[in-house]
Amino acid sequence: MKNILHLIILVLITTTEGVKSQEINPLDFFPHHLGDLWQYITYTQTGGEFWERKITAIDTVWSDSSIIITERIRNSYDIKNKIYLNDSLIVYWESWGGGIWEPRYKFNVLINTFWLSDPFFPFYTKYINESEELVFEDTLLYREYWTAPDTFFILALYTECLALGIGFYYGEFEVGITVLNGCIINGIQYGIILNIEDQNGDGLPSEYILDNFPNPFNGQTTIHYYLPSTDHLTISIYDVLGNEIEKLYSGEEKEGHHYKIWNPKTNSSGPYFVVMRTNETQITHKILFLK
Repeated sequence: MKNILHLIILVLITTTEGVKSQEINPLDFFPHHLGDLWQYITYTQTGGEFWERKITAIDTVWSDSSIIITERIRNSYDIKNKIYLNDSLIVYWESWGGGIWEPRYKFNVLINTFWLSDPFFPFYTKYINESEELVFEDTLLYREYWTAPDTFFILALYTECLALGIGFYYGEFEVGITVLNGCIINGIQYGIILNIEDQNGDGLPSEYILDNFPNPFNGQTTIHYYLPSTDHLTISIYDVLGNEIEKLYSGEEKEGHHYKIWNPKTNSSGPYFVVMRTNETQITHKILFLK
């Protein structure tokens, strides 16, 4: 009997330790190591723009037990964030008016909670939901935030998705979307890092691109592709058995970024494949539909 009790206690201790090891540090949604680098592509109807965000300084403020994290944006201006060491579940940022620190992200609130995030405009931010997303071939937990000029949130000025261990990886704004192309977090590279020599150049890639946003999705998704030169192509959706479900486009397409919407409608949940065929190449991209 004593051996059985010892075994039960051992199992309980092991289970408890396992749960503790799997606990999530909410601040991992906002990685902040000196030198961390993120490269994004912002897509609009006029094309794509590559830009960088990099942590260039982390300063300790002993008077209020906080750290100030300086992010260099597009190699042209800085955004400063503050985290209090005794309350690391809120990331503050300096308002555009300067001198005032307001909550940028809150990791300790319930879904649909909102707060004043910048009194200068003013802007309000709302925590929308927590779910999972495919990021760089890994399924990661992410949190979605909306920012709007009022507390009704009928129309968000922009949305931000923060992936665990990665940070800001996807956003939507009035005229386009921003997607993380690659990053270096604490010395580890994820995705593709490009050598951006001229931030004011056209920033156009030299290779074909095929992806979609969001992924996974439960309504409709945007298929995005880039052609380095004018070409004839077809964009089709296939199921796991190789059956063509829908042809989204067939014809000549000019050089540049292009977008097609796919709404599965009556299709069942599961993986599908987007196939882009041109005279030069064929690219396949996996997508996941969740009803």
